[in-house]
Amino acid sequence: MTVRHWIFAVVISLVSTLQAAAQIALDLRDVNLRSFVQIVAETTGRNFVLDPRVQGVVTVIAPDKVSPSAVYDIFLHVLELNKLTIIEGAEADRIVPLSLAKELAPGGKPSGVGGAYETRVIEVKNVPVAEISEVIRPLLPPEAVLSAVPGSGLLIISDRQESFRRISKLVQKLDQPRRDTIETIRLRSGKAAEMLTVVQSLDITPAGASLSADSRANALLVSGPAEFRSRVRAVVKGLDTPQRTIATRVVRLNYADAKQLEPVVKQAFADRVDHFGHSGIGSKAQPGADRSGDF
Repeated sequence: MTVRHWIFAVVISLVSTLQAAAQIALDLRDVNLRSFVQIVAETTGRNFVLDPRVQGVVTVIAPDKVSPSAVYDIFLHVLELNKLTIIEGAEADRIVPLSLAKELAPGGKPSGVGGAYETRVIEVKNVPVAEISEVIRPLLPPEAVLSAVPGSGLLIISDRQESFRRISKLVQKLDQPRRDTIETIRLRSGKAAEMLTVVQSLDITPAGASLSADSRANALLVSGPAEFRSRVRAVVKGLDTPQRTIATRVVRLNYADAKQLEPVVKQAFADRVDHFGHSGIGSKAQPGADRSGDF
């Protein structure tokens, strides 16, 4: 190898190293989507061709500087939120409405960007980002978009502005050095806050374990040993049932004696018990009402 070739190789290697180490800060508020595409193109070195229908305003906030690869992941996330997608090409990638890419009904108007939505990046330091993603995904509304970047320890969330404070506090609470798994238990009938009070009153939470409620998502967040989480699941399963309607009906007897018939009725329904071991059926005799009129 000649000296000239060696210097050229060193320069190429140095440029590649600088590009790999480059970090970029993202604090974009109400920025034109096309301007964001230009930032991504300059950061990643990719070429993009925009469909004329690609319009809108985006908000992208990251607490710290991120790598070019993370910028591209965030970019894909923003496109998904705005019902856009990328069609990769040899020289350049096309950014088009998702409806066009999927060959749906032609002429359909692409969804615009809602002003109440924004994309934020949350850094996770102590817990695998995929694990936290599994915990908070059920707590997000259906229209929210969530993705994890395991290599960078980042959560990318696109949701309404009012949801970020709640989600950020939850991630901060979950992102603590620990060994135990976090589990989300969704409730169908009961209320999370009331269920939390009941479970806490059982005094089954071991040292180091945690139990909290997310009222908005109506779910319990359980962290601790597998045995503890299993017990909480069992308690919730037993209690999280639709409330039973108790009906009372008075049957007027024309010939039989009510006092003598009462033990017979109780015995007939003795085997009908609920999951707590209590009978849901009862009877009480009123001898004086045997032949009374209707009421």
